[in-house]
Amino acid sequence: MVRLIVGENAAGKTLYLKEVLQKYMLNNVITNIVNDSTLIKEKFNSTRVNILRNTLKTADIKGETGLLNIACDDIELSSQFLELLSMVCKNRDILILDEPCFGLTPGQKCIIVDFFREVLQTFEEVYIVTHYESLLGLLVIPGFEAFTVNTDNKTLNTEVTKISMEEADEIID
Repeated sequence: MVRLIVGENAAGKTLYLKEVLQKYMLNNVITNIVNDSTLIKEKFNSTRVNILRNTLKTADIKGETGLLNIACDDIELSSQFLELLSMVCKNRDILILDEPCFGLTPGQKCIIVDFFREVLQTFEEVYIVTHYESLLGLLVIPGFEAFTVNTDNKTLNTEVTKISMEEADEIID
């Protein structure tokens, strides 16, 4: 299942992701929330790399571990973009991302949406916090759902509520 989590700033979205992350204790998890020094040594998932090849329309993607080596003349491959693509292609089953499109160019964001449309279905569980409206387009895919988070300011307990695509769109606007 893919969960897109939207909400106002300081609503507790990242706190919720950290709670989810604690549940898994970094076991079999890809995340950008904490630094996982073992992830760089993780091999790439060949299915995910092939999805990336199709998305970028290039066969020239190489790498066993570390970062992917991508040769693509018509796409700006900033280090942040390359790190995100490489991270998502690692061979683990749970993906937890906080604002994966933050800091990317508009063109890179479009590529991420196209890539995510296919690749997210290769994971057992996905949690993504986003303010990027185009990621909401993923909600038309079966198994993709939107949620919002509310946090009790006294107890810091988070409550997650499933919302419709329309409600998610209103929150992001």
